[in-house]
Amino acid sequence: MRGFGLRRGVKIVIVTLGLTVVAILLAVLEDKCETYDPWSFFLDSLPWSEKSPFDDVVNPVQHQGIIVVPTLHPDEVSWIADELPEWQSAIYYFDSPSNNSNNHSEPDLERLTTPANKGNEAMTYLTYIIEHYHQPIPEVVVFVHSHRDGFFRAWHVDTALHSNVDSIRHLRVDHVLKTGYVNLRCNRNPGCMKLEKRNSHVTGQVWKEIFANTSTPAFSSDPEGPAAVSSFHESRYEYPSMDAADSLESDFIDIKSPCCAQFAVSAKQIYQRPLNDYLNIRQWLLDTTLDNAHSGRVMEFLWHVIFGREAVQ
Repeated sequence: MRGFGLRRGVKIVIVTLGLTVVAILLAVLEDKCETYDPWSFFLDSLPWSEKSPFDDVVNPVQHQGIIVVPTLHPDEVSWIADELPEWQSAIYYFDSPSNNSNNHSEPDLERLTTPANKGNEAMTYLTYIIEHYHQPIPEVVVFVHSHRDGFFRAWHVDTALHSNVDSIRHLRVDHVLKTGYVNLRCNRNPGCMKLEKRNSHVTGQVWKEIFANTSTPAFSSDPEGPAAVSSFHESRYEYPSMDAADSLESDFIDIKSPCCAQFAVSAKQIYQRPLNDYLNIRQWLLDTTLDNAHSGRVMEFLWHVIFGREAVQ
């Protein structure tokens, strides 16, 4: 009887552990399927499926718009000229860095380059703003990756078959002009969901390094500066000030945003910050000891802050 009781106890433990493992796997699978959604991609791939859930295409014919994209090879971005001819484009080749990061003269229109191959797409985005700040910049700027579509490369694009072409074609340009900044990723997973771990990329120290010496109000003596970041003293749902960041140097700032560094910004919103802000932020990318993946990920969670979106609960 004693042996039977021992075997029974072992069985209970095994069953309990098995159920726990299954529950964890189901939770992870649900989270991953919501993020990557392979089933929808399969259905959209069927020849008889409806490829677009949107209304008629909304093109920015009445506005001046430009697409800014980093790439390695021209053939990666041929889809922009072929399928979005109504948009201007600025293609940056990040494998051919220029020698002078402080050169503000008109860039080579045939082969735009960045001062260094650092920070992934963030280096290209900031370099475009810096080089074109006084030209002026078109009314709407769409910052995207070089991929046209595809499940493995473009899983984060929220359109049928993860198509950047469809995403840009259906961009509500008037909404961008009204709000100033729009993340092209509507799905909040990964980045904002409850299952998401605390942001391990944006620490108090990193926050200070990026926003110090900028016109962000929490770091500026000018009370009339652009309201990109507000005081941290009244609500934990506001972005941290310089004083708050001082006590968070080794801690993670609880900041979340939908991934994945593809967004649209109005020129008006870009000009809410002086050129020197973008130079300082890019200098952080140039100077940081973080590798490309990590420095680029830091910026991925900060674009909405840079372009004036307020903190929300």
